[in-house]
Amino acid sequence: MFEGSIGTTINDRFRISLFCKYCTDKRIPIFTGSDNIGSALFGLNSSTQTWGYNSVRTFGVRASAAF
Repeated sequence: MFEGSIGTTINDRFRISLFCKYCTDKRIPIFTGSDNIGSALFGLNSSTQTWGYNSVRTFGVRASAAF
């Protein structure tokens, strides 16, 4: 897993930065389980995975201001 950000501060009040979460895009499921419906209907063993917001590559811009 690799995360990073780069930014700048303007006039000691405003900050803007670019960020990347999970930059290598290694997918991390939040849940893995067996799919019982597939087994019951087709006689096949199968599994299901659930992906969360924090489990895939994310790019963005972050801005803040101090008053």
